[in-house]
Amino acid sequence: RRAVAIGDPQTSTERWFGALAAHGLLGDDGWLQPDVRLTAMGDYFDYHVPERDRARVEGLLLLGWLAAHAPAQVTLLAGNHDLARVMELARVDDDRFRAAADEGAAVAALPRDRRAAGEAAFAARFPEVATPGYAARDYNAFTVEQRALVQRLLLAGRFVLAATAPVRGATALLTHAGVTRREL
Repeated sequence: RRAVAIGDPQTSTERWFGALAAHGLLGDDGWLQPDVRLTAMGDYFDYHVPERDRARVEGLLLLGWLAAHAPAQVTLLAGNHDLARVMELARVDDDRFRAAADEGAAVAALPRDRRAAGEAAFAARFPEVATPGYAARDYNAFTVEQRALVQRLLLAGRFVLAATAPVRGATALLTHAGVTRREL
């Protein structure tokens, strides 16, 4: 078996499948080869492109494709962008988030000496979104449909916070974020 780990896909499906194909991981049917054991290490959403509507759909397609594989073949680690959909953005709908993302981008474009006022206005208008940067950049492709998919996968037990995998005769700990001595 080939063990493969990929962190933070946050990309288009074209690039994702292109990378898998370039490494011989896909079969002729477009699914993973039977001998591939893939650990996807979180953050399936929110790659930054000027055209956010494309990124909104791409994350759904990518995570849906991964989740359609058997759990024995694909392990899904939860990333902060994935969990934000059911935590920080739990009460935000699509229209509200689009408005916040547009306003967040306008705040980010302000000169530094005017940004504090823009951030204060953003916080007053969108108290449910932590910062203009989260709206405009970090979670820029959020949709309620993504949140529903993450919820279904959480309830189905498909997401984990960590996994192990063999690496050159040893066992490696795989997590979405780094682990420091403090966490150990």
